[in-house]
Amino acid sequence: MVATSSLVLVSFLVPLALVLRTLAADRAVSAAIAVVQSLAPLVTTLPADSLRLTVDQVNAQTQTPVTIVLPSGAELGQPAPVSAAVRLARNGRSFSAQAPGGEQVLVAVEGLADGSAVIRAFVPDSVLRHGVTRAWLLLGGVGLLLLILSVLVADQLARSLVRPLAALAQASDRLAAGDPHRRGVRRDAGHRAVRVWRRFCDAGARVPGRATGGVPAAPAAPDQAAGLTVRHP
Repeated sequence: MVATSSLVLVSFLVPLALVLRTLAADRAVSAAIAVVQSLAPLVTTLPADSLRLTVDQVNAQTQTPVTIVLPSGAELGQPAPVSAAVRLARNGRSFSAQAPGGEQVLVAVEGLADGSAVIRAFVPDSVLRHGVTRAWLLLGGVGLLLLILSVLVADQLARSLVRPLAALAQASDRLAAGDPHRRGVRRDAGHRAVRVWRRFCDAGARVPGRATGGVPAAPAAPDQAAGLTVRHP
């Protein structure tokens, strides 16, 4: 029971944890794309000095540093190496790509006299995974709570099944010892044992392949045992 509950929890929590990590990364990248797209119209309208001041203000308010690479090769904002992805974006392509320590969003801005400019926003791993650890801890706590609850339920179920059978076994041992009037065999325990024994035999009678052989006529013994155990000297 506990092993089955553990497997069910693992098969449910692990995919959910991976989905949460993916959602956090997508949220961070989407926020970076929104910042880059808001700067794209300014690249074609503002002079270089005003554009530099605007980029510095954006970088002071966000955790995703922005760099603008002008057609002349000059960089505004956070210094960044001119990688192969930046050179590819100069050809008019906008995309996101992996970068050392995170992910970069590249947007090409056309319409300038000297060629295309590139706006680059870098999303570090700390931003991509923001809130993921806390969500995983919460999932782990929920999983542990569910596992403890399943253990308690399994324990109570096992006790409800074992106690009548144990009472029946004790009654049988006392009968075999020739002491049917011994005090300590309770009336309710004997009756519960009889009911469990009858249900067990009824369930065995419905098992395929045993219809011809039948079920042994063992229920009579619990009835007799129950009748003997309720009497007191």
